[in-house]
Amino acid sequence: MDGKGEKISKSKGNYVPAEEIINREGAELLRLWVAATDYTSDIRISKEILTRLSESYRKIRNTLRFMLGNLHPEEFAPAQDLVGRENLALLDRYILARFSQLIARVRHSYEQFDFHVVFHALNDFVTVELSSFYLDVIKDTLYCEGVGSPRRKSAQTALYHLTRGMLSLLAPILSFTAEEAWSHLPREPGMPRSVHLSELPVTADGYEREDTQNILSTFERLLAVRAEVQRAMEPFRASGRHPLEAKVILSCPFELRDFLGGFLADLPSFFIASQVELREQDKGNDFMDAQELVGLRMKVVHADGVRCARCWVWSSEVGTREKHPALCHRCSDVVG
Repeated sequence: MDGKGEKISKSKGNYVPAEEIINREGAELLRLWVAATDYTSDIRISKEILTRLSESYRKIRNTLRFMLGNLHPEEFAPAQDLVGRENLALLDRYILARFSQLIARVRHSYEQFDFHVVFHALNDFVTVELSSFYLDVIKDTLYCEGVGSPRRKSAQTALYHLTRGMLSLLAPILSFTAEEAWSHLPREPGMPRSVHLSELPVTADGYEREDTQNILSTFERLLAVRAEVQRAMEPFRASGRHPLEAKVILSCPFELRDFLGGFLADLPSFFIASQVELREQDKGNDFMDAQELVGLRMKVVHADGVRCARCWVWSSEVGTREKHPALCHRCSDVVG
């Protein structure tokens, strides 16, 4: 049936040959439409459906390109640079734990021939977990940390496992795209030359461990706070100011303040702001109450200091080093 529910037939003149779709949209998009369609219900196709799938395909392809772009063989060689689980940053351990959950769901769906579930699970992971969260947060690490810094190698390790696993999961659906991307993936000993010779991952390459639930529950709480902070920052962004111009002040009960204090050094990049300050509960009228977290109040003001010319983070450190007066201490150390 077409997108309006009309039965497709050649006699009605609403039949579109597959060759026409391939010539116009490409074979990958037609293959994606087949996989995304729930064959237990009426089969529908229309320009609107193909347009939506084209946007999903573009999002998946661009996400893979971003991840591969930060895994250049001259900067990351798996045999030498992979970081062990115990040394990974918590954020990277979290995204691999979420990836393990995705792997389990996709493998089960493949076994049940629920290909539309496979597509929607992968598409949601790319859109929500990667593009809208993880990749956005680690951009500062990838772009501004030193090439050999432990934090950057940790992020690249997570990207490597994500990319390699994603390509294996996508290969039955996006055969050519997965094969093309696989050819650009950094090589490691014993790695198949073709993605179609690789096996589906069982978990995120061994990162599923007994502390997975602890990591997930910790980040569930952090993400709840982040959602409230993003809401509080909307007026700041709407005024035309860059998020890195912001300083986020959080007023919260002792227990929540103690919890967040354990991640204080990472909260600015997590919130995509320059600075984060934790305070005791403040009754000021200029604070915004959180919608979902009782006792949490927030205020967004302009960050202190001066903007670093390299990373754009505002800091009171800028201008304190004679050799690089326009840089913060981190960037000054990186450029040497």
